[in-house]
Amino acid sequence: MRKLIFRSLVLVGLLALSSCEENENPIFDNVNGQTMLRFVTTSSTLPVEPTGVTSQELTVHVTTVSNQDRTVTLEVDASSTATSDQYSINDIVIPAGEYVGTGSVIGNYANLPASGAVKLVVNITGISGQTAHQEDATYTLTLERFCPLVIADFYGTYTQYRSFNDPGNEQLTGNLVASAGPVANTLLLTDLYAGGRQAVIELDYSNPASPIVTHRSLEFNAVFATFASTGPLYTFALASDQPNNTFNTCNKTISLNFFRTNGTNNYGGEYVVLLEKQ
Repeated sequence: MRKLIFRSLVLVGLLALSSCEENENPIFDNVNGQTMLRFVTTSSTLPVEPTGVTSQELTVHVTTVSNQDRTVTLEVDASSTATSDQYSINDIVIPAGEYVGTGSVIGNYANLPASGAVKLVVNITGISGQTAHQEDATYTLTLERFCPLVIADFYGTYTQYRSFNDPGNEQLTGNLVASAGPVANTLLLTDLYAGGRQAVIELDYSNPASPIVTHRSLEFNAVFATFASTGPLYTFALASDQPNNTFNTCNKTISLNFFRTNGTNNYGGEYVVLLEKQ
């Protein structure tokens, strides 16, 4: 009987201790609890158009609510390469009673570089009227000019810089003419690298962040050079060299990196030609 009473008392004590421990665990309080802030996403790219307003929304999530609007405070990180005249930031405001707030960054096309990109890095530093903690508190926005592909804008005369088996050491060599190619978004290049040599290239702008030049010379019989031992030769790019075949829609430059083929055999000798529209 004594053993039964003792066991009952132990069980009651354990249950009381367990209940006490559970009550001591923190309880989520969306009004008076700890406030946490974070960016919903932490990076993006903003191609800025020459006309109109081009902006990127910034969205912040907060763990508490308030009966009044709250403004998220930001600072520009020292790692930013964007200058203050290349963008403007609209405040991130969390409306009363809400957990999510939005603001925006507006790009300034006129002050962005003609080619290449800059990065704006901002950090959350707090929220108005409250003490807050941050996580995922850094946002990186890549800003660059966006110019649509208008193939006719690439017609005309180009200054060309060239090298053969010496990439990175291109020398000024004269002019080249680009005219309408046989199908949409193609160019016929005349006097490529040397007088009388031709190529057909396609400008692929399906991904503005990575414009691609595709060599279609063999397909459209644009002869680059002819030798008795090989017959007609045409430009083509190795898969590994494809990233070096690109173009810029804003400043109308074209970069070519190619070899030669007769359709059966491929021939060595790496050609690099950089084109700048006059």
